[in-house]
Amino acid sequence: MRDLSAVFDRYKGRKNLLVGHSYGCSQATRLAASRAEQVHGLVMIGPGYAPSHFPAGSIKVFKAPLIVLKMMRPLLSRGFAERAFHSHTRQASCQAHRRLLRRAQVFSGTNSMHVCQAFYQQMLWVDEELLHHIPCAVLVIVGEGDKVTPVTYAQAIHQVLRGNPRRLVNYSEVKEASHQVMQETPLRVSYLILEFMEKVEQGEEMDSDTQTVEM
Repeated sequence: MRDLSAVFDRYKGRKNLLVGHSYGCSQATRLAASRAEQVHGLVMIGPGYAPSHFPAGSIKVFKAPLIVLKMMRPLLSRGFAERAFHSHTRQASCQAHRRLLRRAQVFSGTNSMHVCQAFYQQMLWVDEELLHHIPCAVLVIVGEGDKVTPVTYAQAIHQVLRGNPRRLVNYSEVKEASHQVMQETPLRVSYLILEFMEKVEQGEEMDSDTQTVEM
C-alpha cells in the first residue's frame, strides 16, 4: 500500500477516480478510505468479498509445495481461463474474442509460481468494515457469468454500500461477460465508467438502481 499511496500522491489531480479489478478492488478501496478527501469516485470491477471469499478451494491450492504448483501450472491456467471468460467469449465467434483468448493463453503461463503462491497467501479482500469507511461515490461492475469472484460478492458489497443514503452507488451486471468483463465487453464497461464519472462530476445524489447491460 505504501507504493500505491506514493503513486497516488505523485499524480493526483483536483478530482480523482480509482478503478480496481478483482483483487485490485481491495487495494483501491483501502486507498480510497485513506484518502477520503482526495478520492471522489471508486470503480470496483469483479470485486471479491472477504466474508464469502474465504476459505476458497482455489486459494488452498497455493499452500501446496512449490514444485507441485509448477507441475500444476497448465491445469491452473486452463482452469482460470474457464472461470474468467464467459462461455460466449470462449466460443471465439468473433475476431475480438479470438484475439483476446490468444492473448490470455500467451500470458497465463508467465506468472512465476512462487509469486502466485506468496500473492494468494497474503490476500486481504474487501470486508464490511472497510466498506463503511468509503465516503466517495462507488460503481460496482460484474460480469453475470463471473466464476472467479461471483455475482453474489458484488451484490453483497452493493447492499452494504447502499446503507449510506448520502452516497452515490451504481451497480451493473453485464450480460455475456465473466471475470474479465472489461476485456470481453470493453465498450460497455467504458460507457458505464464514463456515465459514472459524469454523475460524480455533477455531484448527483444516490442512485443505486441495479442495472443489467444488454449486449
